[in-house]
Amino acid sequence: MKKLVAVIVHFGFWICLLFTYYIAIDFWIWVQYGTLESDPISNLVTNTSPDFIKDYKLHVLIGFLVLCVPLFYLSYFIFKPKLIDKKRFLILFIFFATIIGVIAIAYLYNYHGNRIYPPVGLVILFTFLIISLLAGIVFRYLADYTVLKRQKDLLEKHKLNTELTLLKSQINPHFLFNTLNNIDVLISKDSEKASIYIKQLSDILRFMLYETKNELIPLNLELEYIEKYIELQKIRTSNDSFVNFKIHGETDELFIAPMIFIPFIENAFKHTSNKKSIDAIKIRFDFLSDSISFNCENFKNKSDSLIQKRSGLGINLIEQRLNLLYKGKHTLKIENSEEKYSVALTIRLDED
Repeated sequence: MKKLVAVIVHFGFWICLLFTYYIAIDFWIWVQYGTLESDPISNLVTNTSPDFIKDYKLHVLIGFLVLCVPLFYLSYFIFKPKLIDKKRFLILFIFFATIIGVIAIAYLYNYHGNRIYPPVGLVILFTFLIISLLAGIVFRYLADYTVLKRQKDLLEKHKLNTELTLLKSQINPHFLFNTLNNIDVLISKDSEKASIYIKQLSDILRFMLYETKNELIPLNLELEYIEKYIELQKIRTSNDSFVNFKIHGETDELFIAPMIFIPFIENAFKHTSNKKSIDAIKIRFDFLSDSISFNCENFKNKSDSLIQKRSGLGINLIEQRLNLLYKGKHTLKIENSEEKYSVALTIRLDED
């Protein structure tokens, strides 16, 4: 499909250029006829009959096909990648000077052979040679840019997948270890509740295995994952007011890259100082039709100040993912004091 598009673009370019070329020649001939008696230069035209004009146009077409077309593809396949990119400008200059020489020799041959074609025609041909040369270089620049951009997109996508894999591998062991231990303790006390938590853990693992493979997922799925994650974390305390989790706004038809928010939330649970405090962790989402605002705040141990200041691997990865996925469309503000750590993230979801 891409090759077909390239062929169509090249074909359209040559049709337009040849059409413009003939318009220039016709315009010059019309000017010459209109000033034939008053213009001494035009007296060089020894035959102004229709046959001469037809013969002249034929030679113009041959000159275009023999010189302009090959020069374009020489620029496309050789001059740009082999000479310009490697800064071999002297060879390019010699080649182009040779073309000028050939045109001059051709004109002198016509002059001495009494087949004197007007010099203006050669000027027009030379102009279109310049256009063909520059067009070949520009087309090759565009083609190379497209290839490089495609390769860059693939590399960035691969980088995102690698980072997401690292992110999941960081969260899984720590989270699973604590959760399974807590459920194990809970089984002997409340087997029914333990069963509910096992189901939530199963849903979380299913989400991480399957949903995170997609570039974008429904925002509702991400929120369900976060809610279940919070519920499992709350097993470790009997304080129901330990986490203040609020959602404001409609989430229907909104999509988000998976696991954008969870590293901040996981970090908050990891470094919260007193799980018996009310609102030790505050998590809030505000949704508009074209944006998401996320705020996460937690009180922390003073001994954890240096650790949390460095944010950890997960925070660093999520910052890199944000810069790749939502470059120019997000703002991230992290405040770190001795008593509190807070994150404010806003993401615009518009298509601009």
